[in-house]
Amino acid sequence: MVVTLLALGMTLALPCQGHTYPNSNQMFNVGFAILESQYAQADARETVTVAIWYPTSGQTRSYVYNNGFRSQVAPDAPPASGASFPLITFYHGGYSTGIQSLCLTEHLASRGFIVAAPDFIDTVPPGFVEPAAFERIRGTQGVKDPVTVLRIVGEFARTMNADRDKFYWYMERFRLGKARFVIDVMLQEGTRRDSLFYGVIDRDAIGVSGHSLGGLTTLGLIGAHPRDEMRDPRVKATLALSSGVYPYEDRISRIQIPLMTMHGDHDEPMNPDYPRGLLYERANPPKYYLVLRDATHFTFGNTPCQQYSTISDCQASDPRVRAINSYSSAFFEKYLKDSTEADRQLSRTDPILLLYEKDVTLHASVTHTTSTTTTPSKTLPPQPVITRLAVASGIVTTCGIVIIVLVVMVRRRRSLRQKTIGSHTLHD
Repeated sequence: MVVTLLALGMTLALPCQGHTYPNSNQMFNVGFAILESQYAQADARETVTVAIWYPTSGQTRSYVYNNGFRSQVAPDAPPASGASFPLITFYHGGYSTGIQSLCLTEHLASRGFIVAAPDFIDTVPPGFVEPAAFERIRGTQGVKDPVTVLRIVGEFARTMNADRDKFYWYMERFRLGKARFVIDVMLQEGTRRDSLFYGVIDRDAIGVSGHSLGGLTTLGLIGAHPRDEMRDPRVKATLALSSGVYPYEDRISRIQIPLMTMHGDHDEPMNPDYPRGLLYERANPPKYYLVLRDATHFTFGNTPCQQYSTISDCQASDPRVRAINSYSSAFFEKYLKDSTEADRQLSRTDPILLLYEKDVTLHASVTHTTSTTTTPSKTLPPQPVITRLAVASGIVTTCGIVIIVLVVMVRRRRSLRQKTIGSHTLHD
């Protein structure tokens, strides 16, 4: 029986070797690539451009993105070898671009994640035919000047706030299908021998993140959209930055995966009747809620880096950027890599946070309301999906107990037998 249980435990443990992750403290150089894929919807066909950041051992060099920000990346370098990495897709805000949050996307790659961010083609109301954008991953800097795009954004907000069904339609037509398509494309890249990403993507560890309208895109993708077929069951964790909750406010409780949401203390929602904090209030645990001091809607993009010469300088110097990066990476490390070391970051309160609430149990919530108060984190419940490694560990532990019991029983029988023999000898 013991041999059989041990063999079973080893069998369950073996598949985990295919998805070994680097140490949580390990930092990587950042690789950068651009991928283009053909996306078909109904009778329309378009090219979707995707920016990809990933861990690499390749040498970095000075690189200027299409939006003018300078960084240190390794363009088209091979991904780091010896491990597979979780996939995170990042969805930009309305009329923006996949390279809108370089501090975050580069940081996640340096922490051992592959990050894929597409350019969505958002369109102009009321006809929703003409495309508009501030910037693009490559090509022209933008198809509309900033003043015009700001006017379009205002009209978009008024249109959608007045017509919930129009919002649902827009998300289906211009956002959710492409959001899922990017995940499909990246997983296919992981299986193609001629791909840069062959064999390095962990298809069982997928997260999504998004800013503003991109945050609403993530919510629609994980179960908040009225059409259940819009939900992508492959997604295991979600990070929503400056996301609204309208038009999904009555369906947030349908989301059943870990969620972290952040916004600034000067970050007005698109629909004032539904404040951003409502997302955390109605979400199921495990969930996290962070409000940053001195932060606006655009703090979660590239705006904080305009005063710095490089992205790395911005990452090191701006306290808001540091907080966004550290909590975001810890969240994904915990729920995509099963890293217990991430709990250390998730249990502390950074001084830049005006509010930090989390609910990681089924019944209790931990609240941090000042920058100087830190409440010890509660013991976390087992994850909903028990990993093979955890099962194997339990079996091995059981085997150890069985062995000890058997040894004790044998020794007791030997002791009793010796006493019986001694008694008979004395009597004789």
